[in-house]
Amino acid sequence: MRRSPRKQRHPLAASALEQAAKSVAVRSPQPPEVATVNKLARPFLSVVIPAFNEAERIPQTLAMFLQYLHSLDYAWEIIVVDDGSSDRTVDVVEAIAAAQLIKDHMNDHPIDTANDVTEQDAGTGATAKAIGQIKLIKLPTNQGKGSAVRTGVLASRGEQVLFSDADGSTPLPELFKLQAQLASGYEIAIGTRRDQTLVSKRQPFYRTILGEGFNWLARLTIGAQIQDTQCGFKLIKGDLCRSLFAQMQIPGFGFDVELLYLAHRAGSTIAQVPVVWRNDTRSKVNVFRDPLLMFVDLVRIRLMH
Repeated sequence: MRRSPRKQRHPLAASALEQAAKSVAVRSPQPPEVATVNKLARPFLSVVIPAFNEAERIPQTLAMFLQYLHSLDYAWEIIVVDDGSSDRTVDVVEAIAAAQLIKDHMNDHPIDTANDVTEQDAGTGATAKAIGQIKLIKLPTNQGKGSAVRTGVLASRGEQVLFSDADGSTPLPELFKLQAQLASGYEIAIGTRRDQTLVSKRQPFYRTILGEGFNWLARLTIGAQIQDTQCGFKLIKGDLCRSLFAQMQIPGFGFDVELLYLAHRAGSTIAQVPVVWRNDTRSKVNVFRDPLLMFVDLVRIRLMH
């Protein structure tokens, strides 16, 4: 990795951070097995967020996530992986991270700037920049959601790793439900959208039909009764998570099935947890192209593994 000089902080998006943070009021249940630790120690939790052209949606998501994470009594990190965006996603995330760093300093929160540098991977061309507790990884080209999540997971350090979508369809306070499952002995806890009382805005009927068909085939591929493979809210024990993702090869939306297939094959225990979820009509899924590619991924998973 080659280090490059610091760049000047980008001055935008602080107001979005403040406004969205004020609009969210949450409690902060602690995972049962965690004692209070120094917030500058190795993070207990890594939150990985893949982002492709998310300049519009990610400010509010990061604001809500940051407010909740700051209420917790253990160390954490956020890793945003920009998947070759053509909009201002990178600028917005850098600005929010810089604004949060200033806010932490003013509020006397612990700040770790030891890694506040830009690094570049000569092999992949990806660059990584840490600003306080937020790390931004930039992929040189659009490689797919699976590749973005894999990059973030392999860069994580947490004892638990959560990956969550950039639209914030599942509020981060739902994390405590998944952590309770890990505390009870499960190795993986995945959110599901099967409890319709927790779904405040549903998908269009055609996406629901496509999703049901894909989930049926995914269950056959995995060999386990997974109710909802595609909900973008999954929590995994850190070392196991990094081990599984190191084996993965699917670059697109089918990566969730590959993850669960490898986990089931390895004998990992999986808890399925109903979570609050709200459909975002600005989804990046192309309903004509992506379902076909995902069906092809199911075949590739069995051929590759």
